[in-house]
Amino acid sequence: QMVQNGESIWFSSLNAGGMYFYSVFCFFLCNPFSLLILVTDIPADQLVTLIVFLKLSLAAGTASFWFRSHISGCSAATAILLGIMYGCSGYGLFYYQNLMGLDVMLLIPLLMFSMRKILKRGSPIPYLLTLTAIMITCFYISYMVIIFIVLYMAVSIRTTIPASERNKVSLHFLLASLFAGGIASVVWLPC
Repeated sequence: QMVQNGESIWFSSLNAGGMYFYSVFCFFLCNPFSLLILVTDIPADQLVTLIVFLKLSLAAGTASFWFRSHISGCSAATAILLGIMYGCSGYGLFYYQNLMGLDVMLLIPLLMFSMRKILKRGSPIPYLLTLTAIMITCFYISYMVIIFIVLYMAVSIRTTIPASERNKVSLHFLLASLFAGGIASVVWLPC
């Protein structure tokens, strides 16, 4: 309604007698799936069902990718089955009412893949992009993800990286994390 009426995203008089809509947009609607409302005439209840289906399907797809790339000898059929199990897990089915939580479910397998890439001395760019996407689309859950990332990488660097290379890997991880936070600050800093 705001887009159709030409209202500003900074302040809207349509909600609660007037409110700062930018923070609402960033915290709850800042993902590509929310833009479907602009291009379709599907009723809201059916659109939400479609968005949940798309997010859980993509979560299953990214999990299949993670399983296939991480588990040696994992067949495509096994990876797809594990991905479907991930997509239909209790978290996904419980959080279908909280659409932002499903964005994290979709991005976590990609984050795990990119963190393993850093640990194997690969490029930190996939990690930077994935962490940025998590912090932009899932503001309220991203702090829990960041706590997990710090603990996971600290243990992984300590246990899997030779002492002579730990500083270099840690620096790549730290710089990519700081850049991701800086890029995502366009969402959380103004709010």
